[in-house]
Amino acid sequence: MKKKLPAILYIFMLIITVAALVTASFAWMSMNTQTQTEGMQLNVDVSPNLIINSSSSALQSVDNPSASDFSVTFNNAAAAIMPATHSSGSATGLVCVTNTSNVNANTGLAREGSLTFGEAGTDHYVDYTVYIASSGKAMSSMDLNAVLSPPASILGSGASKQDTLDASSIDFYLGSVSQQNFKGTLNVKGYDASLNNHSTLKNSVALLSNGAIPFNQSGYLTIIMRCYVDGALLKDATHAFINSENVVTDAITMNVFFSATESV
Repeated sequence: MKKKLPAILYIFMLIITVAALVTASFAWMSMNTQTQTEGMQLNVDVSPNLIINSSSSALQSVDNPSASDFSVTFNNAAAAIMPATHSSGSATGLVCVTNTSNVNANTGLAREGSLTFGEAGTDHYVDYTVYIASSGKAMSSMDLNAVLSPPASILGSGASKQDTLDASSIDFYLGSVSQQNFKGTLNVKGYDASLNNHSTLKNSVALLSNGAIPFNQSGYLTIIMRCYVDGALLKDATHAFINSENVVTDAITMNVFFSATESV
């Protein structure tokens, strides 16, 4: 009996240890899954004459492109961001419109006049960077355009959910985030967000006009997509889409499509 007791204790302790490890692993997986399902998601696709990647080194190592080289998916972004509006004359393209003297008492947000720049930070926007190139040979005299392709979606229902989605916008930069590299803004609703105009439509952004797209093993184009909820974008003549200080971006999905065509 004395010889068997240590073995029994050892087996019992082993069972307890395994159970603890399984529980910890399950808890980690549960938390990880929950984290992955929150936030703004961006699906990016390119036309067949291009390849794309979120890693420049991975892009340049591609020899024979497969389906995975024509699309990138970004998720797990911040679950809540501050409303922001667009200003094409700024280095960042963003202006914070909450808690300033320009807030409209009726809408909760500014909709006209001079706005105060908000501090830089991911509380106002989420940046996604992609690298694009040609997989065959360098292409000259090309136009590179971006569109927000449907469907854009958001989980849940109600006017506030839909308004949040409709106010979602993307600033496009070629190379780096700067005033000189700013190429334009696309809004999910199709409005011209750069003009804060609910009556003017804008469906595409020209990133490259009559330019060169490098062969992937020699170079690439860097494109930054700055995603945010346009707090000052007008829903109609007197109201903005968003009228709260914080905007929950859980499960917002947007789709961007890049295409390269010969310049005419």
